[in-house]
Amino acid sequence: MKQKYFIKILIVIRDLLFPKKCVDCGMEGEWWCKEHRHFLDNDGIWRCPICKVENKTGATCACCKKESSLDGVISLTSFFDPSPLSELLHNYKYGFVKDIENLWQEIAGRSKVFSKVNFFCQEKNYFVFIPLFPLRERWRGFNQAKDLAKIFVIQAKEKNPEKEFIVLDVLKRIRPTKQQAKLNKEQRLQNIKDAFVIKNNPPERIILVDDVFTTGATLQEAARICKIAGVKEVWALTLFRAE
Repeated sequence: MKQKYFIKILIVIRDLLFPKKCVDCGMEGEWWCKEHRHFLDNDGIWRCPICKVENKTGATCACCKKESSLDGVISLTSFFDPSPLSELLHNYKYGFVKDIENLWQEIAGRSKVFSKVNFFCQEKNYFVFIPLFPLRERWRGFNQAKDLAKIFVIQAKEKNPEKEFIVLDVLKRIRPTKQQAKLNKEQRLQNIKDAFVIKNNPPERIILVDDVFTTGATLQEAARICKIAGVKEVWALTLFRAE
């Protein structure tokens, strides 16, 4: 309770010192003006997580399966750094700007990914979020992957009302790791290795949720742990895919 109260005070101070301004034009009132985000309507990014070749389902290519624990990855939109989206994501995760989440809801609502019924092929579809280390989650005040999973469930249910969509708390991060964004590919692989364990028995098919797919190191490691635990099929669904 004390931590939540402290975070609320920080947010009030932040809003006073740094009023809400558009990351593109600087106009006060919104984090990103509507005229600058017209491109958010799209079909999603459907590419192999290893070779990045585009395909209709986002599945891992047959020739890449030996290198991947993920069966495929789908992202709602592309992500460049630096860009307005990268700045917004940084402010969201590290600047206590939780209300930027409204923009993620808009991106999800405008994405055509959730209309692809062949992706949500099960009667029950399970979303498993990537966990934060407890100390980092307490410092941040939320887990962005968990919040995104809830947003994705709302959109999936709306587009596929005949099916069930469930958020599961399956994974636990057992040690602190460095920020992946600050590391190269090899460093990311080493940084995240053996960082997760299974804490609840997972179903046979799951969809891992995270904010960004960059090299895929975090999602691949989580998928590896899930498959060791008996999961037969692991996909990833992310808000962004880094370009």
